[in-house]
Amino acid sequence: MVLYAGPLQMLYERGFVRYIGYQDSEILRMIYFALRDENWDTCEHVILREEKDITWETFTIHYESVSRQHSQDLIRWDCRIEGSPDSSIRFTIHGEVLKDIKKNRAGFCVLHPLKNVTGQPVEIVEASGSARSGYFPVEVAPRNPFRNIRKLKWNFENKWYELSFEGDVFETEDQRNWIDTSFKTFCTPSDLPIPVTLVAGTQIFQRVTFRPLEKLQPITSHQSTIIQLDKSGERTKLPAVGVFLAEDHENTATAASQLIRQLGLDHLAIEVNASSPHWVSALSRQCEFAHSLALPLSIKFHAGSSSSESLQALALLIQQNRLNVKDITFLSGNEPVTSAALLQALGASKNLFMKVEVGAGTLSDFKNINRHRFDAAGVDFISYGANPQVHAFDDRTLIENIDGFRETGKSAASIYQGKAIHISPVSLRDRSMKVADPRQKTEFAALWAFGALRAAAEGRVSSLTLFETTGDKGIVSAEGVPYPVFSTLEKLLRFRNHEMVVLKNSEPLLIDAMLLTNDSYTTLLLVNYTDDLQTVRYGRNEFQVAPLQMHEVNLSGT
Repeated sequence: MVLYAGPLQMLYERGFVRYIGYQDSEILRMIYFALRDENWDTCEHVILREEKDITWETFTIHYESVSRQHSQDLIRWDCRIEGSPDSSIRFTIHGEVLKDIKKNRAGFCVLHPLKNVTGQPVEIVEASGSARSGYFPVEVAPRNPFRNIRKLKWNFENKWYELSFEGDVFETEDQRNWIDTSFKTFCTPSDLPIPVTLVAGTQIFQRVTFRPLEKLQPITSHQSTIIQLDKSGERTKLPAVGVFLAEDHENTATAASQLIRQLGLDHLAIEVNASSPHWVSALSRQCEFAHSLALPLSIKFHAGSSSSESLQALALLIQQNRLNVKDITFLSGNEPVTSAALLQALGASKNLFMKVEVGAGTLSDFKNINRHRFDAAGVDFISYGANPQVHAFDDRTLIENIDGFRETGKSAASIYQGKAIHISPVSLRDRSMKVADPRQKTEFAALWAFGALRAAAEGRVSSLTLFETTGDKGIVSAEGVPYPVFSTLEKLLRFRNHEMVVLKNSEPLLIDAMLLTNDSYTTLLLVNYTDDLQTVRYGRNEFQVAPLQMHEVNLSGT
């Protein structure tokens, strides 16, 4: 439902407001609240009753809801969202705790988009009343850039806007650390102990008020429904693309193996843990499967406590068995990133891996290599993992977070002084979760993968390990039935030797696009993330893109 507060426009959806904008520009991405338990799991938000009073320039929405987990109602909320003709928005919540619970957070979060926000000046009024200033970070900030916030003012397209907070102290984090494409200003300072026990009967009050600090002029023209694509002047290439070996790969049918082999991927990623007494035999079985797929190995090697010995053992196995190894990422068990000790051992043993690219980093989020920076002089590449569901799980959020591949790729290359960047593994949901995301087998995963590869290319990422070989987290079923993402990869791998012309896109949350060219052909690939037919203009041409589909256009000769 579209709402207006004066000339401001926004989307109301399931109790929260998204995409608060003026004219064609998004000022805030979302204002919402959440209950997150002691494990950082987000409780379900269930609306029980809702009343709406809406005019062409104002609105009042009043609703009652509960935070629910495991079929139990934990907090009852009374909520009111008000939009005024002066373009102010006020969101108020009153909560009553229904049973004793432990929480890490209970209250508001405000998301700021990246476009026209990064690098912009910020003024903060602290809880004490004192003021200070700063800037929204351009590179991904390792630590929270703004703390102790009562009011936050920032410049956006030469106008100043203000958020004021009541009921708690707020701070801002850079969510690009988890590939979210937003800054988040959230309640309760992160340096306070967690979890906190809330006893039954505890009352919660919070209010967020958003307003422009100067009058916004009425909108005199309506936004075009045609999505515009233009060349940016930049060129890049698609990253090398591989898949991760499924945990139950031994149950893979011959038909599935044949499909993956025919796809022409660049590598098969496997995980080897030298702390396991059976790691050599496990590696042998994984190598046999990789051989059946005719794919070089990308090894994620947990070196264990005796790193020098395990490095020598791995090198010997590679040499004796003439393994086709593309690269090895060396990891340090439970450490957030490759340890200094392991990097030192690798430096002393690098002659053992002369024909293999060696890397360091983490299988977890970019946050780890950002907050725990290390000397990468002795490695060829930096590696980290990614999934778009660290903070939220709806389709819109996953599409929003696609550009996190570009943001983290560029920041990683800057931090580690131009080293090649690998993102591996990439999954639709955290790989540690046993239950796969049901969207993995649908067109949604196929379109999301398209966007991830486009954004990774824009971030100059060298290599991407996308999903698993087979099963509920894979690109085909164990029996050999291809999922829609298989077709996306099949199409994109045709262009691995093409240049990609980076495009400017007027509506990147609706349409995604790649312009791929070589000496003979130029191809425009379009993806529609929405349930509606979209019209796209590139140059003098207009194209219709069907809902949730990819559209290919041959532009050679035009």
